[in-house]
Amino acid sequence: MKRMMIFNCKQLAEKELKKIPKDKPLSLGIIQIGKDDVSDIFINEKKKAAQKADFSFNHYKFPETIPLDELERQIKSFPDDGLIIQLPIPDNFPTQEVLNMIPFEKDVDCLSETSLGKLYTDELDILPPVVGAVDKIIKNKKIELKGKVLAVVGPGRLVGKPTLLYGLSKKATVFSIDENTENKKELIKRADLVVTGVGRPGLITPEMIKKGALVIDAGTSKKNGKIVGDVREEVAEKATLTPVPGGVGPLTVVSLLDNLVKRSS
Repeated sequence: MKRMMIFNCKQLAEKELKKIPKDKPLSLGIIQIGKDDVSDIFINEKKKAAQKADFSFNHYKFPETIPLDELERQIKSFPDDGLIIQLPIPDNFPTQEVLNMIPFEKDVDCLSETSLGKLYTDELDILPPVVGAVDKIIKNKKIELKGKVLAVVGPGRLVGKPTLLYGLSKKATVFSIDENTENKKELIKRADLVVTGVGRPGLITPEMIKKGALVIDAGTSKKNGKIVGDVREEVAEKATLTPVPGGVGPLTVVSLLDNLVKRSS
């Protein structure tokens, strides 16, 4: 039986969580519009981590019938130090317009246009949470991204786009891969680091990965009632792989709390 190279994200997340300062009472608010089973799982993880850090946690639930102006009025009234719009939101809402309702100083998810603009110009004082998780893994593995090849699979707002900017800022050679990319398998196989966030089970297979690479699976979807990632488990026989569930998720939550502390300092 081949040895599986699974990166222990939970252990690193627990270690990083203990580093978060607890000298100031802070509050995190999660705004959920409509109902989504996968979102419920992620919200619960954020709640548990916030409580471990001795932070207050508020979960604001709204029906998908709430008028846009009423939603904005409610959001502006929340007293929390950090606020998050839990994605996805129902299709009848303009996603970016809703994300822009979060005041910049409370935008610990870095998804408002103001935050994204500062990220693009390298002026943002915090990292988007998934990027923060990627950064923690890279530092733990003592990887220098400069000159390395990074393949980012999926152009999504939570994983793909911010990770692309992060890779460029670290002077990596960056490939952006989506369904329209020609020779996508060949490009991915050239990568020293692969970050995927598509949400398609089994998308990344062993023959697509270079031996010894680091593969960070930030994709989540449901298959047979279970949460699964984009990467087939056998990839861990030839490359270091973060698992799903229990992989990038816990580190992303810790990065979120890091942002809460930094924005409130």
